[in-house]
Parts: sequence; C-alpha cells; structure tokens
Amino acid sequence: MKNTSILLLAALLFLTSCSGLRDQQFTVNGKVNRMSPSMVYLEEIPMATMQPVTVDSVRPNKDGSFVLRAKVTEETVFNVRIDKQDYPAASVINDGKKVDLQIFFDPVSKVMTDRYEVKGSVASSALQSYLLEFNSQLLKGKVDSLRVITERALGVSKSPALSMMIISYYQSLAGNPAFGLTGFTVEETKAQVKKLTEAFPKHKGLEAVSIMMATQPASSKGMVGQTAPEFSLPDPNGKMISLSSFRGKYVLVDFWASWCKPCRMENPNVVNAYAQFKNRNFTVLGVSLDQEGEKDEWMKAVMKDNLTWTQVSDLQFWNSPVVSLYNIQGIPFNVLVDPTGKIIAESLRGDALATTLDKVLPK
Repeated sequence: MKNTSILLLAALLFLTSCSGLRDQQFTVNGKVNRMSPSMVYLEEIPMATMQPVTVDSVRPNKDGSFVLRAKVTEETVFNVRIDKQDYPAASVINDGKKVDLQIFFDPVSKVMTDRYEVKGSVASSALQSYLLEFNSQLLKGKVDSLRVITERALGVSKSPALSMMIISYYQSLAGNPAFGLTGFTVEETKAQVKKLTEAFPKHKGLEAVSIMMATQPASSKGMVGQTAPEFSLPDPNGKMISLSSFRGKYVLVDFWASWCKPCRMENPNVVNAYAQFKNRNFTVLGVSLDQEGEKDEWMKAVMKDNLTWTQVSDLQFWNSPVVSLYNIQGIPFNVLVDPTGKIIAESLRGDALATTLDKVLPK
C-alpha cells in the first residue's frame, strides 16, 4: 500500500521530546531507492517554533546510500528531506542512537515518496504505524474511527516525542474543516501535556509546551468581541502599515507564511472570498510569519497564489510581536475585524469564510 498521503500530511506537523540523552550523537543510515538525489538533509523540529532546522546534509553515494548525524540532548522528531522537495521523505525519532532508513520513490513520477522502512527505533516504527492506520481510515472516509485510533496510540506510547507528535498531528487536521474531525479541547490537551510532563519532569521541550498551554485560554470564544490589538508592520517596500488604517472597513487579518503548506492550501479560499466580497466594504490584510532572509520566498508565494491585497511582514518568524498579541498557536489563522475595530469572528477556513462574510457584510 502506498503511503504518499501520509508523508505529505506528516510534513505539516512536528514536535520535540524526551530527556536524559546527554549530548549523544544520533545517526541515520539511509538509502534512497528509485531516484538519484543530489542532496539529503536532516532537519530537527524544535519545540519552540515547530519549524524544521537543518542540522546535517550530505551528498549521497551513487547507490543512494547516505549517513546523517546530529547531536541530541532530548528525544526529538527529525525529518529526512530529499533535495529541496516540499515534503520530507520520512520522519524519525531518536529513541535510540541509530536508525536504518530505506526510502522508496514512486517508480512513475520519481518525485513523490512511495514509502519508507525504518529499523532500530521503536518510536519511529510506532509513528509510521499510526500514520498508516490513521490516513488509511481517513482516505476511506471513516472519520469516526480517527479519534479512537489516536487515543489508542497515545495510550500505548512510551515516548513523549511520539505522543506529542500524535497530538499535534491530530489537532492540526481537526483544525481544518475539510476533514470533519472533532479536535481535543484545550482542557483535554492540557491534561495530556500535564501527564507527559509528570512522567518526564526533566524534559525541556515538554516544559516549554506546558508554559505555552498555561497561557492559552480555555474558552473557545478566543478573541471574538475584543478590540483587535493594534500593530504596524512594513509592506514589501518598507512602508509601515497599521491595522487602524483599515478602520471603516471589514478586514480579514490573515496570518500565514510562504513555508506553511496548510496556509498555501487555504489561500485559494481567501482569494475567492476577496474577489466575491471586495465590493461590499471588505478587504484582506495579509500578515506573513516568514523568516529573515526569506523575503524573496514570501514575494514568490504572494505572486504564485495571486494574493492581490495588502501584505506586511517584519520577517521575524515566530518572534514577530503579532504572535503574542493575537495568541497565535499555529497558522493559518485569521480574525475578521469590523469597521469599528472589533473582532467579530476568527479561524474562518474553507466554506466557513465565505458563509460568514455573506452574513455579516452589507449587501
């Protein structure tokens, strides 16, 4: 059975975990089959940002074999990425000092991973099994079974890295209306993190998650009803644009980034909504969480996705002040602000965006 869809989705989510490794070296002995890559990269997924950081790279041998290494102090999720492809070829966890990895590419397209095989890591094998079962049921439309599958996997997991990955993976898909999943509540997620933190009290990654969860409001209301926090950020030409300059209009403040695949998948919905409602006193303000040195990638994404409204970014990634101002836990994320500056809706994705706009905007 092909698990291309698993690998595509798995690329969206990652977290670190575990303790007590004391600066061990983690080694990935791998081989790429049915393809001749130029480079293979090892990416660590730090808890603070949940965004991949390249820690090693190597040009594979003629037979596709390679060795990647990283210094580790905690059990962590790693991606193995081939060349500059959008999605990683595999995800592994360093619950042991070494894993053996075989990556097989689709024999027809040779640009999509067909499957991978991993040995030497109980947690990595468990992660792969969970993703296989989860996505198999998802593709069959058996949505009701997915939470059961997830809770069962969490119940038997002995690895905090694996557990946090499972939680993050399930929650991210539940955040997309297209999948029809009911996510864990804030209270349920806090309880899961608390349980892991008590089991692994010296784990720095879990400690960071606990601190983050403590500041997250339990109410599902979020920021609705509040005045939208003011901010000013530069547009691509360096001109400072303030949120208050949009007073008098309904404005969708859309937080996204060029590197964020779910954001790019959601952009067509925003484009369609803008085209449909821009003549009803409505506009969009795009706020990118791209990184320093990645302005070109930001601009390419704006052009490719046809984002014709105002765009701003300080290119500070998750360090941008808007992250704390709007309690952004992940992107894509948006808030709908009315002409008086009050937030009247948030997290409008898929069909919910157009449906809500049609209800609240003047005819």
